[in-house]
Amino acid sequence: MNDLPSDCTKLTLDATGAVIDRFTLNIKAAIWREENKRRAERMRMGKIGTLKDRRWPGQYDKFGYATVKEPGKRGCIITLAEVLRNQSGNR
Repeated sequence: MNDLPSDCTKLTLDATGAVIDRFTLNIKAAIWREENKRRAERMRMGKIGTLKDRRWPGQYDKFGYATVKEPGKRGCIITLAEVLRNQSGNR
């Protein structure tokens, strides 16, 4: 009726519901940690590449500045807002 052995302290269930032992779980955990490090490095390199293209990666909602997003390109260009540009020209 129950397929689990009597010594269940060394067994656990993974995300799919399969029964795995601690050794396999530790191997999977090490692989997950390495994949997270690689994913973080790829994100960091993408942001650095966007900055090298003289674009800002993400939102920039500061008073007095406007962002211009070009279709098909990462990031946005930060410009002085039109209202402040007109006021500085009148001085």
